[in-house]
Amino acid sequence: RPAADAVGVPGDRTPAHQAPPRGLILAVAVFALLRLEFSFARLGTGLVQLGTFLGLMIPPSPGNNLTALFKALAETVAIAFLGTILAAIISFPIAFLAARNTTPHPAVRALAKKLGVDLARVTPTGADGVVTLADVKRAAERGEARLGESPTPSVLRAPAPSIAAPVADVQPPVAAMPPRPERSVDAGFDVDAPIRGVRRNMVRSMAAAHAEVVPTTLMDDADLHAWSPGEDITVRLIRSLVVASAAEPAMNAWLNAKEGTLRRHARVDVGIAIDHADGLFVANLRGADRMDAAGMRAGISRLRDGLKDRSLPAEELSGYTIMLSNFGKFAGKYATPVVVPPCVCIVAAGRLYHGVVPVLGGIETHRLMPLSLTFDHRAATGGEAARFLKAMIDDLQRAR
Repeated sequence: RPAADAVGVPGDRTPAHQAPPRGLILAVAVFALLRLEFSFARLGTGLVQLGTFLGLMIPPSPGNNLTALFKALAETVAIAFLGTILAAIISFPIAFLAARNTTPHPAVRALAKKLGVDLARVTPTGADGVVTLADVKRAAERGEARLGESPTPSVLRAPAPSIAAPVADVQPPVAAMPPRPERSVDAGFDVDAPIRGVRRNMVRSMAAAHAEVVPTTLMDDADLHAWSPGEDITVRLIRSLVVASAAEPAMNAWLNAKEGTLRRHARVDVGIAIDHADGLFVANLRGADRMDAAGMRAGISRLRDGLKDRSLPAEELSGYTIMLSNFGKFAGKYATPVVVPPCVCIVAAGRLYHGVVPVLGGIETHRLMPLSLTFDHRAATGGEAARFLKAMIDDLQRAR
């Protein structure tokens, strides 16, 4: 079926609105031309007169007809004014007649006022949804729709029953309430449950990071205006980490403060923070510096699938040399991500947004990626972190 028919019920054979036959249209057109005594000679004469008329308008040159033009203009304004007044006079009583089927009768309003009933909250049963005297009396007897009371939030006024349906089949609709978020059966609300598994390890790691690391965060934006449609954001982020690690190796390192050693890595193993129902996992994408875009995507998918079906071995959750968080897929623009020792750097990408960017000759709106880089100031200087972030931004702002 054509796309225009897609909203119809399948199997519905009710004929759609059909256009009049072409023959009828042609016959009406021929009759109209004959009736108007159409001829090409008259058409040519009219075009000549049109040229003369345009000559008087451009530039305006009314000549001796200025008085006549003002008179015609005044007549036009008078006709419009009188037409508006007459239309208002005619439509005024018609509006009251048209509202009779939706406006309660004066007797109904008087009874409602006497009984203290709010007509706006009375369920109508009259024809075309009109509130009747019986509706007002019923509401007063049941103590419903009293003046000055707030309406019950869980029930709204029911629409008037149709003629074809019995009144008993009409049920008052429940008010639309915001959907409640689904809760897990074993969520354990209002219970002091012991912390186990991944979340227990998260508590230890974050406590150690807070106690040991001296964090400093840099923030900036990458302009993605040069990107092609369909770019893989996570892959581009990992590629920029590889490029920046080659330009400034100080961020791709491990710090052992107890031994007083700092190891800068030749390889780039990216620890990707992955949100999971059991807690926060950091999966290791090993050898990212030796991968192309397809290999990076395949590696990311393998890690995510392994966490999903719980088949990822424990060694895949450690040993990374630098960390990445793409929290912007959920919400938020900037953050202060936590560096987990022995790593010295983590980069977090926020939610993409459109911002005004100055360009030569004016301003434009470009898509921007907010970046937040946290590094351990014991292991690197602010200059090294800034150069690393600039190298990332330079790579992200390049076309594919």
